[in-house]
Formats: sequence, structure tokens, C-alpha cells
Amino acid sequence: MTLHEGQIKLAQSYFIHKRRITMSQWGRSGGKTESVIYVAWVKALLSPGSEIIVVLPEKDQGKKIYFRSKRLEGFGPESYIQDVSDSARTMTFKNGSVIAVEGCKNVDGLRGIKPALCFYDGFQGHNEEFDKEVMRPNILGRD
Repeated sequence: MTLHEGQIKLAQSYFIHKRRITMSQWGRSGGKTESVIYVAWVKALLSPGSEIIVVLPEKDQGKKIYFRSKRLEGFGPESYIQDVSDSARTMTFKNGSVIAVEGCKNVDGLRGIKPALCFYDGFQGHNEEFDKEVMRPNILGRD
């Protein structure tokens, strides 16, 4: 995969600049999903036992975008993957890392978790309460 400038900046904000929160706004077909998958896979492989969460406005969107299309599991070598659960919307790596796809409508469902990395896909459809009251404290409260 060859990354374009916007995708490189997104990856750099996390891996080089160590930012906990990064906002990236792109148009349709700009490579957002591929960028999320790329950074999530790299984080999962470099940091064993990490929990990476991709949050969409609706959980069912994640199944369509990331699982039914096989985009998430088909991104890298199958030899790194331990399990893929379409129903739970998770992919577990052999090193214990997990990429999970969630929806932001269940505000209380993700309170108190401490993901190593979290992406908002389709931010314009996200619930402001979820961001301010749930996920930001989860992310900023990490060591």
C-alpha cells in the first residue's frame, strides 16, 4: 500500500508525534478507511495486547465496511490473525492485540475502557456526548 500525503500525516500524528487525539477530515473515497486499517494493523502488531477501537455512528456500518468486505482481515498476512468474529465485530491477533468495531449510539457501553488507539470513522454522524463524556476520558486517562 502506498500512502498519500494525508494518510502519512495521520500515521505520523500517532506514531511519531505521539498525539492521543488527531482530527483528520477528508472527502469521500479519500482513503480514510484504508488509513484506519493501516494504522490499526501497525499498532496491533507493534504493541502486543493492545485494544484498538474503530467507532462508527452505527455498529452495523462497521460490519458492512470492515467485515463483510473483508477489508480489515484481508489487509495483512493471515498468519498474524488468530480469530475474526463478524458477529462481535472483532479481529484478534496471535500476539493478543484486538481491533474492535463499535457504534457510538450505546453511550454507556464503552465507558471505562482504555483503548490504546481509537478511530472515529464518519465523525459527522457521531454523538457529541459519546465523544466528550466517554471516549475522550478513556483515551486521555491512559498512561
